[in-house]
Amino acid sequence: MTTATTCPLSGTDTGIVREIDPELGSLSVDELETLARNEWRRRLGKNAYHRCHSRDFVRALVVFALAPESPVRALVVERLLWRELSVWGAFGLNRQDIRRELRHLSEAIRDVLATQTQDGHRALSLADRIDARLRELVAWPPYRGSASASMASQRGAMRW
Repeated sequence: MTTATTCPLSGTDTGIVREIDPELGSLSVDELETLARNEWRRRLGKNAYHRCHSRDFVRALVVFALAPESPVRALVVERLLWRELSVWGAFGLNRQDIRRELRHLSEAIRDVLATQTQDGHRALSLADRIDARLRELVAWPPYRGSASASMASQRGAMRW
């Protein structure tokens, strides 16, 4: 569904057309992405502000959650996640730091969906799809060499 937007102060048409997905209630994907990204950065704190937090990655996760059966959307999320991991690695983040980043992202999206959409069940299912995809994608490779059995068992899906 598309809707034209008006200026809240003057009431005039802005000429911007918003694409609203029925699953997001009154939010557009752009608005949800912006709110989630800002909440993600807020949760990480001032020390993380200097690092980039990809708008494209957050948007891809939201769009994937709206149509999880799409192989193209799944591939886009995967590629953007690996791009984020390489950027975070360049900033010196280790696995624990990356898990923290992704946990905060997942929680930020979940909270924004819960507070901004009318249907709590639908918001929860969208957030669960995003969380499951993140956990699936960041299943670390097996430990090599003298890894203990307990470490090898932790190589599966991420545990928040």
